[in-house]
Amino acid sequence: MATMDVKDVIGDNLTKILEATAGKKRHAELAEAVNKLVASLQTGAFVVSSTSDLDKRKPEERSAGGGGGLPDDRVADLLVPIRLAMASRSPKIIEATLASVQKLIAHGLLRGDADLPPPARADAAGGGKKGGA
Repeated sequence: MATMDVKDVIGDNLTKILEATAGKKRHAELAEAVNKLVASLQTGAFVVSSTSDLDKRKPEERSAGGGGGLPDDRVADLLVPIRLAMASRSPKIIEATLASVQKLIAHGLLRGDADLPPPARADAAGGGKKGGA
């Protein structure tokens, strides 16, 4: 059975993100999240059976978050730095992040409804709706 390692798929993009965040205090939280993800990748926790093997499994045997690919807990680990990177407003960081997401989808590692609950917002308590209705 063949395996696929997420580190091999997005490792170069994670390096680009870390290079873009180096020495920038405003990106400290993102750099920490990416470093944590890189450390997890080094442990082999993100190695999965090849997607062709996953596609042969019955739907109930696949991960609930995507019908194959990474298990939900691993997808959640990936989404934390992705969400922070997309909020960075840095074109270099966003470009590397979108490339990572595209590669994860193309390799069948991210599928279906892979989502985290929305982050807590300060204006949520005040009911700050935008637009009228």
